[in-house]
Amino acid sequence: MLPLIAQLDCAVESVAVETARSDGRPESLDHYLEFRDALTGEPLGAADVAALTVHAVGDAPLRESLAESSPDGATLRRIWAPAAAGESYRLRVDGGASRRYFGCERSLPNVGPAVRRVRVSLVPRSRDVTVTVAVRRGSGTRALSPAGLRAVELRPAAEVEREVEVRRGRCSGEDPVDGSHWCVQALGEVPGPIDLSASTPGYGLVTLRIDARSAERTLAVIAAYEGHFIPTATLRIGASFAPLNGNGPGAFMSLDVLAPSALHGQTCPIADTCVRALVRLGAGYLPYRRVTTFVGPDGTAQPDRAVESNLGQVEVGGGVLVVPAGTGDALRLSLVGAAVLGFRGDERIADTPTAIAPETTRFGAAAELGAAWRFLGPLFAHAGARLQGFPGFGTSGRRFSFLGDAPFSGEATSLLQFAVFAGIGIEP
Repeated sequence: MLPLIAQLDCAVESVAVETARSDGRPESLDHYLEFRDALTGEPLGAADVAALTVHAVGDAPLRESLAESSPDGATLRRIWAPAAAGESYRLRVDGGASRRYFGCERSLPNVGPAVRRVRVSLVPRSRDVTVTVAVRRGSGTRALSPAGLRAVELRPAAEVEREVEVRRGRCSGEDPVDGSHWCVQALGEVPGPIDLSASTPGYGLVTLRIDARSAERTLAVIAAYEGHFIPTATLRIGASFAPLNGNGPGAFMSLDVLAPSALHGQTCPIADTCVRALVRLGAGYLPYRRVTTFVGPDGTAQPDRAVESNLGQVEVGGGVLVVPAGTGDALRLSLVGAAVLGFRGDERIADTPTAIAPETTRFGAAAELGAAWRFLGPLFAHAGARLQGFPGFGTSGRRFSFLGDAPFSGEATSLLQFAVFAGIGIEP
């Protein structure tokens, strides 16, 4: 008896049906044949057995004295004269005409019981193959989106394209909606390694290998690629300073939520420049200082007093994240536009306690350009510039009066700030 092992070739089990044994060579070798699937252990159907031919071979083919088959052509029994010399002969099952099973050849003893029940376990030619795509960045991996995995194509490698057939879905005919499932059928003479080519949209081709001798019913293969990891969200904190209409350092924090790609999920090919949409939620604090104007009796205006206060703000916006090619998945560029709600404190004349306007709330808008460099795992440093404005922010200044009191004007003016910022962040 030959045991099944992890790498299947085939297995032939010879079981005596006589209780009496002969130490010599019998006059004939009578074989009752059973055929089974090596993976499932199930008996082969008559149509599968009919496609197989059975021979006994010593130094030369053994003389056959009886051959019995079922009405549908399945081999049931063979009787051969024993080999003239040698301690063994080879039982050969030829599967060349079968599209479902490989053939098999094994040695059996030339002496012993004359009547033998022989179970032949054959390796199927068709195997279910499941393809998984792993996008790697350093030691980490991410999977492709379900839609991207469904778009993967599997083909025989060029050197074996005449010996292998590949079709989408499982060998049973089922084609699951999720995942990348294939039926691979080997047409060669013996089972062995099979080279396949997987094509993943955007990532290109990669060579995969399966072994038809594997004892697994479904073979899992992994197509590995180098790629960018696009974060699902990034959290940033930092300090800011406004050279235009600023009045000291400020602080901010923001959360960016990024949309995945339909095909690539939260990944992107390493050789591509990747662009992803993002949604921004943010909050900050930035002191400001602005100059009012004095309007004379003839309508001429000139700079007047500087006023200052503190500006808190919250914002909601959107934009894009760009991951350039050739940067080793470290550089990030972002362009964001946002609607801003600003909370202004009491405005006071600079360097005095004199208040000229009470606190108020104003709507505005902002545009921001930033760059980030991932330097340690999920941590990154970032810096950039920001332009934000609030129309109707406060009084424009004073107006000349013939009464001599120069009252504050009823006209409102806007506040425009240009700020630079820097800080650190994390992309989970």
